Amino acid sequence: RRYQVKRGRWQPLALGLLGGVLILIRPTFGLCVPLFALWFVGHHVWHQGLAHLFRGVRAALLFGAGAAIVMAPWAVRNYFVLNAWVPVSTNGGVNFHIGHNPNNLEYWQFGAKESVRSQMDLDEVQEDRLFYAMGWEYVQSHPREELQATVRKLDYLFVSTEPPWPLGWEGHRLRYWRGLPLPTIPWGLWIL
Repeated sequence: RRYQVKRGRWQPLALGLLGGVLILIRPTFGLCVPLFALWFVGHHVWHQGLAHLFRGVRAALLFGAGAAIVMAPWAVRNYFVLNAWVPVSTNGGVNFHIGHNPNNLEYWQFGAKESVRSQMDLDEVQEDRLFYAMGWEYVQSHPREELQATVRKLDYLFVSTEPPWPLGWEGHRLRYWRGLPLPTIPWGLWIL
């Protein structure tokens, strides 16, 4: 009994290590890190009361530290190889641009990606920053279209029964939580 480890004490660190691996595999998982941190704090407060807020904050910090431990070697490598601070990858800008351009709902339309690449001699860091800037420029200059496109994308991801392009009905397996009842159903009326 003396050697028994308190249940869950190091669990956030282990989950953070796993989260760091997931971020290296799929950088968009990094967007979930703050959500998990809030969950750790909220979980402790909800189940154990406000007096245990510190334990929730400690769990959130352990989770973040675990992710940072795994990601740090890659970020250091990127700093020396690319001569710039790139925590994970340099393809975020082009992916952001693909999702935020006038043709963002057409699967095979990639915005101006190929024309920009053929006209400019940029390294991958400069290209990443340029595509982020182009995507943000579109978002800021077309807020209504961007909001409608975002709603359509969420509807397609979680609710729609249309076959996924270009995979046909076979692609249904690739959707997240197919058929999950979310409050996205009324969005279809707003889009029309």
